Amino acid sequence: MALVGKKIGHSPVRSFLTGTRSNDVILNVLTNEASKYQIFQRTLCTSSVKNNSTPGSQVSSKQSLDAVFVFTPTETHADYICESLRRGKAVMTEKPCGETYSDIKRCYDLAERMDKVLLTGFQRRFDTTFQDVFQASRNKALGDLRFMRVTSRDSPKPPYEFLRNTDVSGCSLISDMAVHDIDMTVWLTCAERPISVYTMSHMHDPIMKEISQPDSSLLALKYESGLMVIIDSERESPYGYDMRIEMFGSEGMVKAENPRESSAVVDGKDGGKLKRLFNSFPQRFEAAFEKEIDHFIDCLDGRDTPLIKKEECLLTMEVVEKGVESFKTGKVVYL
Repeated sequence: MALVGKKIGHSPVRSFLTGTRSNDVILNVLTNEASKYQIFQRTLCTSSVKNNSTPGSQVSSKQSLDAVFVFTPTETHADYICESLRRGKAVMTEKPCGETYSDIKRCYDLAERMDKVLLTGFQRRFDTTFQDVFQASRNKALGDLRFMRVTSRDSPKPPYEFLRNTDVSGCSLISDMAVHDIDMTVWLTCAERPISVYTMSHMHDPIMKEISQPDSSLLALKYESGLMVIIDSERESPYGYDMRIEMFGSEGMVKAENPRESSAVVDGKDGGKLKRLFNSFPQRFEAAFEKEIDHFIDCLDGRDTPLIKKEECLLTMEVVEKGVESFKTGKVVYL
């Protein structure tokens, strides 16, 4: 298998290389950053990593490869995915698999024609807590769904260099960050199609204002069934990585709370004390990343089919694009 990209310290990469189900990995460092490769190899204490600075298109042509993992900047995803699929390789990619609806459709249409696995890495679906929320919503324990709230507060704030160069013509808080939350609403509603999207946002940080990118946003989605969804997103949470979901229905409610560094609670006469939330997503979703990789390998072996479907990814991107349009116009946008 091949890893294409320079995010070699990223959690899915670590999960793959530290797993026991892959014996031979070619790591492609597109920027020839050999020092990163060496540090990463020492950190993992593994010899199953080979440094390979061959261009991604040449790596994907190797006959010995079964699959390609794409961990490159989003704007390059679709080209790498399609190149790998054309050469007969299965692909797992970071979310989303393309910058636009048409890019995503192009990738999945090609995967269907080539009869190859394409898995988009929305790792939250593999989190045990969120899976429990999904089951509660599917077994009718909540009755008819009325409200859903998805809270997404990042930690730490991404570097300004990244924020300056991510979706510069749109709204990176929606297309880069809230895309995960939108995928959750698609999953939890079994791809029910919203009828409208409305975005509110603000630029608190002077530098964010300078680059015309909000650091706070709220997306409101309305559905034909009567369901209303609120997604609130924040670029920086001072108390740790905060990802929560609440669903309310005619018969009950389910909530997904945050895990902490430890579940220990210290109580005394002056009150109680809890441990801090996890610092960021690599710690919060470590187990989910491992399950995601195992799921992909099961798909390669024919024991399973991708949990994240083509139609879901297309609906997620359609909502993203409508949310960005609402951000730009300040108006409700209808699907």
